[in-house]
Amino acid sequence: MSGAVTEGGLRDHRIEFAREPANQKIAYPPDGPSYEFYADTMYDIEWSPSPGLEEFRGLSNADPEDFNKGPEEHTVTVTHPLQRFPVDQNGDPDGAIGDGLTRDSDNKLPNSHTIVDREDKGVVAPESTVNGSTAKATRMYTVGLGARIDDVSLVGDPGSSQPIEVEVTYTLEKGRRYQIDQPSAATDLAIKSTHADDTSQYVRTESDDPNGTGTSETIQLDGTTEVTTSATDIESIDSIFIVDASDGTHQNATYTRGDVKVLEGTGGDELAVIHGWEHYTDDDVEGDSGVPGVGSGSRASAIGSTYETILGDTIERPAGTGLGFELNSVELSVSNNIGSRERTETFRMALSEGDRDTNLTATIVGETESVKNADEALAGVLNNIVWTLSGGTITVDSAALTSPGSILTERGQSAMSLDNEFTGQGLSLSTS
Repeated sequence: MSGAVTEGGLRDHRIEFAREPANQKIAYPPDGPSYEFYADTMYDIEWSPSPGLEEFRGLSNADPEDFNKGPEEHTVTVTHPLQRFPVDQNGDPDGAIGDGLTRDSDNKLPNSHTIVDREDKGVVAPESTVNGSTAKATRMYTVGLGARIDDVSLVGDPGSSQPIEVEVTYTLEKGRRYQIDQPSAATDLAIKSTHADDTSQYVRTESDDPNGTGTSETIQLDGTTEVTTSATDIESIDSIFIVDASDGTHQNATYTRGDVKVLEGTGGDELAVIHGWEHYTDDDVEGDSGVPGVGSGSRASAIGSTYETILGDTIERPAGTGLGFELNSVELSVSNNIGSRERTETFRMALSEGDRDTNLTATIVGETESVKNADEALAGVLNNIVWTLSGGTITVDSAALTSPGSILTERGQSAMSLDNEFTGQGLSLSTS
């Protein structure tokens, strides 16, 4: 190896989502989920945490005396090519973005998501491991819980042969980054807490060993005493999560006070740490849960279908009439205006969807387009915009030209373009 295995987009990433149980006050991962890919090819993922630290100040001191922890705010943005039409034949969400482009009968988003991004890094230097003493293969995980789709955009550029680009921005209840180092050889695992009070919680580990053994095991903590797994041939750890003591599910799991540590056998190197609530505050508010697994479910399978491009699509306003004489680019954006509220029992914000904003922006070139556009904008003309893709039809209902492009003629200009923005009164989707 020629250098450090730095974090980056050239590492092996597995980015999945799963729909969470409905009507949950505090978001938790589904049990036995069937994870899905956003697309078989991913462009990027970005987690932006805001820790909610507030300065504590008093008289007679110009500098902060301390920092107190308040509510957290998290966003995740995922970008990928469009591979699945957003809804199925029944109009139900298909793929991730369908949960951001549709509403149910109560005007709520159909589902929230659990997001898991795994970066498989290979062997890292000793000082980069959890234990800090022995070089090991490692994996980095970004976990988002209670993820609601705030914004979705679909961008089509006929000047490019690339697929339509999708950008999804989530607002999360909770986001965390975890590191799980891998055993140096097949072994059992030892699990303990750093606090003696942690004796009622259960920790479930899952592996993806090539020999298929030791897939899942649930261990009850015994305070600071190490408890070992019954499996002795674990080679590859893929999930560590605190579960409910009564039934082994994610719901109602009790957070630990101390940090949960997973060791490579009795007295071995630390492989992973899940922080308890004392890591964040002296008050019993909330610890971490870890990296959720599949339980009785499954990892994502390849989608396998072709990607959607804008070449060959029709965009009409109204149906049967081209949106413009010549279209140079199109972007559909939908904002669900997710609102957040503080609450006393957790650092997580309570999230709710608000009004929906539906906009379509198009760059248009034509012979007399500026006259038509000015007339329609000033008169407030409403017409449906119908975007027909190979997988189905997206209709921006009763769209008004709310921001007509500036009519600018200048020297050396061979063709004037108009950047028009339409605002719709709704959004309809139907498959072909």
